[in-house]
Amino acid sequence: MRMSSFAVLTFALVASVASHAQSGKTWDKSYPVSGRVVLDVTTGEASIHTTACGTCRTVTIHVDAHDQDLKDYKLEESGGGNVVTFSLKRRDEYGWHGSHGRSPEVIVQTPTASDVTLKSGSGGTELSGVNGSINVTAGSGGVHVTDSTGRLRGSVGSGGFNAEGGFSQFHLHSGSGGVTVRLRPGQQMESDSSIEVGSGGVHLALPRDLHATVDATAGSGGFHSDIPMMTSGDMNHHHGVHGTMNGGGPELRIRTGSGSTRIDAL
Repeated sequence: MRMSSFAVLTFALVASVASHAQSGKTWDKSYPVSGRVVLDVTTGEASIHTTACGTCRTVTIHVDAHDQDLKDYKLEESGGGNVVTFSLKRRDEYGWHGSHGRSPEVIVQTPTASDVTLKSGSGGTELSGVNGSINVTAGSGGVHVTDSTGRLRGSVGSGGFNAEGGFSQFHLHSGSGGVTVRLRPGQQMESDSSIEVGSGGVHLALPRDLHATVDATAGSGGFHSDIPMMTSGDMNHHHGVHGTMNGGGPELRIRTGSGSTRIDAL
């Protein structure tokens, strides 16, 4: 009888330890929301993957620590009404020089109609399916925004920035790494937009009937547009080009330190 009780106690302790270990690897929470969602997610080394869930009325956040342990991270979160904020940063971040193995992932689902701010330090950032005001900042790791609409603002230190969707305005900056923007056919810019790249090229895929005034300069690199333009200047002679597409419209300002600019017609 004593042996049986000991076995039961041992099993209970093992199960408890296993449960505790699992709780150090994952974290989940759902936030009921009302009205248009305002979502703010900030991470250090963790990557961020955000997708839209249509007309759902809940924001869900799942954290997978992978090869790390969540006890080494400071997790802060809050939610109320239509506002959800979340932050995950390593506790010793200021003295941290890197970790071994795969870094954590923060996986988010939010209603399609959301105003989203994503800020990451060294993890990749992905956003898909959102309609609203989008602001993405990343230190390194690259940024991918797909199948989204609205106004887009973004900055990446290294890794490049790729955006595809129906953007009425965009302001994008990359320190090193190219910038690619693909607008949906028929999309028009409602306000001035800009792209700035330190080193790396700019690739735009724009509707053939886009109304825009293009102002592009580069330290080195050429310029090519498949969309007819009334231009002055020549990017191939180290200065820039200023011209209009389809009679002109909001300004599209392009600045590159090194790298070519190419515009394809949709």
